[in-house]
Amino acid sequence: MLGYFCLIKMSGTNQQILISVPNANTTLVLGILSIISCICYGLPGLIFALIALWISKYGESKYREQPGIYTLSSYNNLIAGKTCAYIGLFFSSLYLLIILIYLLMFGVGIFTALQMEDILRQLQEMQE
Repeated sequence: MLGYFCLIKMSGTNQQILISVPNANTTLVLGILSIISCICYGLPGLIFALIALWISKYGESKYREQPGIYTLSSYNNLIAGKTCAYIGLFFSSLYLLIILIYLLMFGVGIFTALQMEDILRQLQEMQE
C-alpha cells in the first residue's frame, strides 16, 4: 500500500514491525494546503481542511485500536495535519465570512443608491 512503511523494532529476541498510521501524511499535506490556500477567497482552504479532518478520523481510529503497531512519528504527523486543518478551517471560514459581508454591503449600497435615485426623481416630479 502507498504511504505505509515498516520499521522493525528489535528488543532482545523480540521483533516488532511498526507501520505508519493510515492517512497520516495525506492529512498533513491537506492541512498545510488548507492554510496556504485560505487566501484564495476561503473556499479551497475550506475544502482542503474539511477533507483533511474527514480522512484523519480513520487514521486516528486505527491508532486507538492498536497503538503498538504504528510509529509514533506517523501519529505525530496525523496530529500535526489535524491541527493545520483546524487552523486552515478557521482562517478560510473567516476570510469567506469577510468576503460575504463585503459583498452584502456592496449589494446594500447599490440597492440604496438606486432607491435614492428613485426618491430624487419623485421629488423632482413633485416640484414641477
